[in-house]
Amino acid sequence: MEKLSLSIVDVRRLVFGDMLYCNALNKCLWLILFGVAALGSQPLASEPGLSPQAKPLVVTSIKPLTLIANEIAGDLIEIRQLLPDGEIPHHFAIRLSQHRLITNADLLLWVGEGMEAPLAATIERARNSDTITASGLAGISTPAMSIADQHIWLNPENGLVIARALVTALGEKYPVYANRLTGNLAIFAERVQDLETELDTLFAQSTINCIAEHDAYRHFAANFPSLRILGSLYDQSGILVGPRELARVYGHKQVDCLVSETPRPSAQVINLASKLGVNVVTVDPLGASGESRVYTDLIREVAAGFSACNSSE
Repeated sequence: MEKLSLSIVDVRRLVFGDMLYCNALNKCLWLILFGVAALGSQPLASEPGLSPQAKPLVVTSIKPLTLIANEIAGDLIEIRQLLPDGEIPHHFAIRLSQHRLITNADLLLWVGEGMEAPLAATIERARNSDTITASGLAGISTPAMSIADQHIWLNPENGLVIARALVTALGEKYPVYANRLTGNLAIFAERVQDLETELDTLFAQSTINCIAEHDAYRHFAANFPSLRILGSLYDQSGILVGPRELARVYGHKQVDCLVSETPRPSAQVINLASKLGVNVVTVDPLGASGESRVYTDLIREVAAGFSACNSSE
């Protein structure tokens, strides 16, 4: 039998019907069968111009972590976010597509069970390694009396800790990327440093006393002594606080504003704002309603919301 040498291009021409390429019908049919087998055994990536390997898949749980991952490695890896923007990470039903992402990820980055509790069981069952639990990283700062608050990314220093952990994990797993990851981290760190200087100036101008709808901002406020979170109506998990705490919150007299996560505050917030005669500002800790493209933009949006507390509008 005549020995045949087929390239991927030859096979494609045969399989997709270029019958003129064959000298006889029986030979053509034999070649097509041979070609289908060849396609199954040869990776298409061997063609000129195609990458020899798909990009590593990093799965993040929520938008703030996605923003950090994009700045650190978005030019090197594929990043997929588990929860859609706007979905509450404390309470949701995990879908089959999300379960597949968790299982197939080369690296998973999430805050931890205190933030995305519905993911915990799936992550424990599906993954033995290559998972970064941000809340458990060495160097993560937690303010006194704020252990339950898991919105750790609102402290820019914590954002930098998460970025460094991502660089370490990806650099060890994919050494070929190490230098570029290190360079991206240096740019990220410089942006964070500039942001901190900018916010120090912003919040040095006046004292802001506020009551939050949701206990989610203590990691941010801890950086600025002039920004005081007097209390909240709902705890970190989104559950209404008990009667004693609610009475304490309602008892405050020197309040500049109430802080809502969305432009549509709850009835509790509206009623309390009316009682105190103060305005309601929107501060979205997840950045779901904003236009943030990078991590520092998200933190600026949070800062802008709080700085609006003293506005008369």
